Amino acid sequence: MRAAGIIVGNGVGKILGFARELVLAYFLGTTGTADAFRVSLTAALVPTHFFMGDVLDGAFIPLYSKRLLENRDSAARLARATMFYLLLASLIVVSLTTFASRVVVSLFAPGLSRESATLASKMLTWMGLGIPAYVLSNLGALRMLSAGRVAGVALRQPVINLGFIVAIPIAAWLGKPELTGVGFSVALLVYAIIIGRGLRKADRHLPPQTPGKVGMMGGEARELLRASSPLISMMVLGQLLALVDRVAASFLGTGAIASLEYARTFVEIPLVIIGAAVATVSLSRFAHLSPDEVQSTATRSLLPLITGALVALTILGTVAPEVVSVVLRRGHFDRAAVTTVSTAIRGLSIGAAFFMAAYIMHRILTAQMRAVEGIWPLAASLLTAAVANIILLPRLGLFGVALGLSLGQIVYCGLLARRLGLLSAFTNRLPTWTVGALLAIVLRAFVPLPEVVPFFRGAISAILSGFSMLLVLCLAATTRDDMIVLWRQVTRWASLVATRMSVPRKAVP
Repeated sequence: MRAAGIIVGNGVGKILGFARELVLAYFLGTTGTADAFRVSLTAALVPTHFFMGDVLDGAFIPLYSKRLLENRDSAARLARATMFYLLLASLIVVSLTTFASRVVVSLFAPGLSRESATLASKMLTWMGLGIPAYVLSNLGALRMLSAGRVAGVALRQPVINLGFIVAIPIAAWLGKPELTGVGFSVALLVYAIIIGRGLRKADRHLPPQTPGKVGMMGGEARELLRASSPLISMMVLGQLLALVDRVAASFLGTGAIASLEYARTFVEIPLVIIGAAVATVSLSRFAHLSPDEVQSTATRSLLPLITGALVALTILGTVAPEVVSVVLRRGHFDRAAVTTVSTAIRGLSIGAAFFMAAYIMHRILTAQMRAVEGIWPLAASLLTAAVANIILLPRLGLFGVALGLSLGQIVYCGLLARRLGLLSAFTNRLPTWTVGALLAIVLRAFVPLPEVVPFFRGAISAILSGFSMLLVLCLAATTRDDMIVLWRQVTRWASLVATRMSVPRKAVP
């Protein structure tokens, strides 16, 4: 039930995130103001995630949950030590975003125009004020989760996105786009109030302590540092990988960063929801398997998922102009914006399925207590993306930036697959995946489509590209088996959902 609640919260957060993108596209399009918004949000969150995010989740929750059952005084000291650490780190970030916002912006987007950089620094100053509330309320949400309440974790993204949905139109109406950053800080203040009330309720319903068992006393801060150390390297490398394409795009002129972020919305939202669900299940499913069992189980579950994702992403790449036109083209989002966002979608879609697979494989390694094995693959991915951007950006522009990130994701996936013994299964399928995708792309490029409205033209193109790729996949035994397994999984899930919905609820007296 906890995992289901978190997945539902993530799903709602992603839906509201998509609504935020619609509002942003209508009022800002791919203008310099949109670039400034993207850069300021990145500059506010990335330094925060260096000492938060998966590092805090993966280290604090197991320690705190254990001490809640063994020694409440020790659990309270652990919470206080973590709170002090978070407060100190967040105040350092606030100082930077307040007194050195222009320098911070230049680090995250060195090629941004002077006007956009100035606006981004103003937005960042407003956003920075909400960072302490962000980190402390996140700690409170994790404490609630340890007590069996998922509402705090599930509400974080929906509340933040709602803050932007409200703030963007108001800032546009007032003609002061820098006030968009106020929506971030106000939303986090509201979130902190919600968490504060939830903590009071959670503290009254803590699980009972284990009778007669008293856990370790003292050394809480030291134990937290020891547990989080392997995760810090992964978090830092992951945040740097997320910055490579944004930094590169800042040198391509006005609208490039905004276009890249719109493209991420189309490519990543479905994969993040599916990948998060599968990865959550993997933590428990793979925890007690032997290496041989891990290899066979991951092959059966992961490869069909990648094959299906590649089909979906290939279709998305071929119909990108029509999809972007239907969804976003209104207000300040014009034809030129459709072209640049479609270009970025096509570059990102090449590697997105492999990044989803890499995320799941990283979780499998974590479940096997082998998370440290993911450090060097992630470092190689970062290096690949950086070098690829240096080479491709001058030649291919925004498509080269997106393609560079995709190449880094493919390298990351391949190296993790090697760690788990899945590399041969990947390489056996790679020629079929490539031929199927190329055939779909060639058909879109050379088969004339009727001049109808974008929706119907996109539907025709999707059917053509999807049918051609499925035909190629069905000709090879391995990918044909993948599609059969995937179809069985989808029908089984649909049957389970239908069964649960058809069961009548018990009457409540």
